[in-house]
Amino acid sequence: MVRFLKNLGKVAVGTVVCVLLLEAAIRATYRIRNSRVETVPIPYLVRNTGLTPPWMDGLRILDHDDVMLFRGRPNAHLKYLDLFCPMSSEEDRKAMLRRFQPSIPDEFKNNPTWEISLNSEGFRDLEFPTSKPARTLRIVSLGDSWTLGHNANQNEAYPQRLRALLSTEFPNFRIEVLNMGMVAYTSHEGLELLKRRVLSLEPDIVAIGFGMNDSAISGWRDRDILVARPKYFKLKRFVLENSELYRLLAYLGQLKKFESVSMRDQLKAIADPNEAFLYESWVSVEALEAKDYERLESRVRVSPSDYEKNIREMIKLVRAQGAAPILLHNELRPGSPYQAALQRISQEEKVPLVDNCELLAAARQRIEAELEQRLGLQPSLVDMEKKVAKNPGAVELVFRVYTGNRPVTTSMFIAGPHPQLGDAMPNTVSMYDDGTHGDEKAGDHVWSLAVTFSSGQKVFYVYTNSGEAGKWQNVDVPKVRSLTVAATVGRSYRPIDTFGELYLQADGYHTNARGYELISQAVRDVMVKTDKFRSAVGRK
Repeated sequence: MVRFLKNLGKVAVGTVVCVLLLEAAIRATYRIRNSRVETVPIPYLVRNTGLTPPWMDGLRILDHDDVMLFRGRPNAHLKYLDLFCPMSSEEDRKAMLRRFQPSIPDEFKNNPTWEISLNSEGFRDLEFPTSKPARTLRIVSLGDSWTLGHNANQNEAYPQRLRALLSTEFPNFRIEVLNMGMVAYTSHEGLELLKRRVLSLEPDIVAIGFGMNDSAISGWRDRDILVARPKYFKLKRFVLENSELYRLLAYLGQLKKFESVSMRDQLKAIADPNEAFLYESWVSVEALEAKDYERLESRVRVSPSDYEKNIREMIKLVRAQGAAPILLHNELRPGSPYQAALQRISQEEKVPLVDNCELLAAARQRIEAELEQRLGLQPSLVDMEKKVAKNPGAVELVFRVYTGNRPVTTSMFIAGPHPQLGDAMPNTVSMYDDGTHGDEKAGDHVWSLAVTFSSGQKVFYVYTNSGEAGKWQNVDVPKVRSLTVAATVGRSYRPIDTFGELYLQADGYHTNARGYELISQAVRDVMVKTDKFRSAVGRK
């Protein structure tokens, strides 16, 4: 028995030593690998690519936080590679995320990049002052990744651009703009951050910008996620966060079980309200109506009613501090209940509102009009929603996509979950650049197709370039485009899309550097009219 116990002890010790050696080897391998990484690819549509590989953990900018859910990793500095672009297949995008080799394939080396640097508190800014100098106007920009400036370089984020604008316009006054935007934050975390840090900075003006993350159908509510956890959960989390061997084995195990959601599945689920509940965790926000948030209340990060309460509480706390609040609507989707809540709060609380959704929509229409004029094509109906047909019913839409210098070997195609668009089968419904099927000019690189839909119908679609029928090859950007058919008379020309680009968008969720510049100008215009600002700079 004694010998048995001794042998068992030797086996146990040997096992522990082997595990420790494996752990050390994995950590060393990850460290060497990540030291050679120059740019980090951004994984869009994780539902199609699976879990993030554990070796990417050392390159993240967020850490878990027991109070705030997430927090910025102090002093992080990374360069990101933009992959919001066409790829030959869905597998290519998946392979980019799972790629262990630190180098970037040649076909993506010329893609845009952007850098991010966080201070010691984990915010995308210089170190915050320890005290507030006399005669200083201090502005705090509180918000989500729109405020942080996702997909833009450090000096292109809207708070940094606002700082530059005000410094140029008012060189004789000390004006500070502090960027306290954070990736993945909702109004729930924003309220906590306001209480825990923002107010202690003694701001004179607080720009509050949330919306995109609040409306996300994540499968949980932020207000419930930080409840007390049982001890076994804490033990599991300790092992998960500290054992690279465990995390690697867990990743490999889940990788075998993972089944990606194809673009066809996504299109079908978005378009079918009876099927969408199967994919609530990732259904496109364009497919949701205000009433859907009541059904999904337990799965949305912050419900519209809680969102309104959070924003009103922030306004109350800011004013109690003697500061002036300004609201920003950070969403790309018009008509959401969150936009309606901000408009209502702005009117009732007498708080200025910069509606970035409307701001960018107007700028997008100008881009579309300029492209039509440059190409000499039929102007689209810019305010289609406001035009009412004498005989509402069927509407003939002409879809148009500009390919520019991109080669088209066979044809451009359009696909959507509608019979007219191939019932979500890719590379089966051709578009034309020969002056037929609604195309206006042959050979101008604008591919067109006239399709009839019912007035009021929601249409979802994507473009593909010269792929094989039935295969998702050469897909446009990883984002489903959408529209609501307006009641019009006769043929209606859609604004011209550009293959591989969403105007004023860096991805499906954020604007780009040009959009942040517009936001900074709009915030400046609103801010200089506030009593707080006028009194600080001596204006009447």
